[in-house]
Amino acid sequence: PRFGTCCDRGKVRLPPLADPPKEPRQLYLGQRSQGSEFRNKISQYNAVLAFTPPGVNVDEQINQHTGVPYVFRIHGSLCHRAGTLLLPPGQRPAYAQLYTHDPQAVLDRRMARNGNL
Repeated sequence: PRFGTCCDRGKVRLPPLADPPKEPRQLYLGQRSQGSEFRNKISQYNAVLAFTPPGVNVDEQINQHTGVPYVFRIHGSLCHRAGTLLLPPGQRPAYAQLYTHDPQAVLDRRMARNGNL
């Protein structure tokens, strides 16, 4: 048998992706300070909208050198920690719990938890 490492040696062709909406595209490609800040904190923005936190033991030893791109290396396995949707007394909602509340309350909570964004 013959195996191709990608796209069956060119036999599979995918259509080009559609352009993203104007606002996210400007943030991702723009040269203004707002776009630069967005790109620097894109992982945090992704986490803000997540339904579950990742369950992972990140091996940071690989990132001890300067001038090298960040590497996300996992030691062990990766999973999603889906907790209860019922809020324990005294705790603030997080992740999927946020999606069960009033939209304005959800936005307020996200803003409070991520004041630097």
